[in-house]
Amino acid sequence: MKKLVALTTLASVLTAAGASAYQNGFHAGANLAYVNTTSRQQVTGTRSAGYTFSDQSPALLLEGNYGVLECNLYKAVDLRVGYIFSKKKRAGAQLNQGFSSGVGFRLGTPVSEKTILFGRLALDANQQKFSYNFTDANGTSRHSDTFFDYALAPGVGVMWELSDKTSFNVLYQYTMSFATRGYNGNEHKFSDTPSAHHLGIGFSYAI
Repeated sequence: MKKLVALTTLASVLTAAGASAYQNGFHAGANLAYVNTTSRQQVTGTRSAGYTFSDQSPALLLEGNYGVLECNLYKAVDLRVGYIFSKKKRAGAQLNQGFSSGVGFRLGTPVSEKTILFGRLALDANQQKFSYNFTDANGTSRHSDTFFDYALAPGVGVMWELSDKTSFNVLYQYTMSFATRGYNGNEHKFSDTPSAHHLGIGFSYAI
């Protein structure tokens, strides 16, 4: 009987420690991120050329998510759309990033009344435009390729409840590209798939 009472008391303490002010339902917000990107491009033709791009850029993302906190388990599905402000130049080539979107799943647990620790796994699609000098039997001309880079993005974050409806979060993600789709595949190839580190802060509001 004493053991049962002790276990019940311990469970009550743990539940109280993990209680959170999180409000279940739909949330909308915005995120400002710092993106460190690395990619390598290879241009073919009668004169081939390779380009390595490494850049640090800001990104602005709008987000909507639906989250539920039950039995100290936080679960959420989110959708992000935004823009990466990046223009990277090399001699004879330029790589611009632009529209970005992604869908993610979050799983976490409250560590205090107003703090939730979570992991996030996302599938992202980032639009890029690559302009380059292409040389063939007709000479050298300026070509371009607009393509989408598809990537998996695992990450970890912390969310703080500022009030009953507003929250602040910090999220780190590592983007691992697995496919690219462009129009000039016979001219332009990736010698190494892009990767990126994302560090962002955001606010959200319960609708």
